[in-house]
Parts: sequence; structure tokens; C-alpha cells
Amino acid sequence: GNQVKILQVIKDLASNGMTVIMATHFPDHAFLVAGVVAILNNGQISQIGSPDVVITEESMKLTYGVDTRIICVGDGAERKVCLPSLL
Repeated sequence: GNQVKILQVIKDLASNGMTVIMATHFPDHAFLVAGVVAILNNGQISQIGSPDVVITEESMKLTYGVDTRIICVGDGAERKVCLPSLL
């Protein structure tokens, strides 16, 4: 519950014109609240852009070394989620 509360505060601040810089290892957070994301890999920004363009199955594999699936869920209000594949 607290994750959702904090993400809502971040979304509200951004909606009111405030710039918010947030670091996370959870791609779903970026899908929920980010307008622009950057992937940091080995101390370098490897990609920057919208979450839909930057957070892909390929970029997650290159960054984290884990196979993932990016899927859309929801009833009409579609949203993307990033699911790690089990070994």
C-alpha cells in the first residue's frame, strides 16, 4: 500500500509542474508514473526516452541479465507490467 501512496504523491507533484527524479529497480514504477526514463548500465546511461520505448524485454535483458516479458493488463485502462521469467 505504501508504494502506491508514494507513487501517487510523485504523480501529483509532476502533474503540478514539479520535476521529480526517481531511481528504481522496478520497471513497473516507471510505467505507472514516468514521462521520461533512463537506463543506467555499468555507470553509463544506455537509453533515455519514454517508458514505452525504453523499457523493453531486450533492454531489461541487457541491463539486468534476466529474461522478462512486458505485457499489457487491465480492463480498458491498459497498463504495461514487466514480469521476470523464471529459470
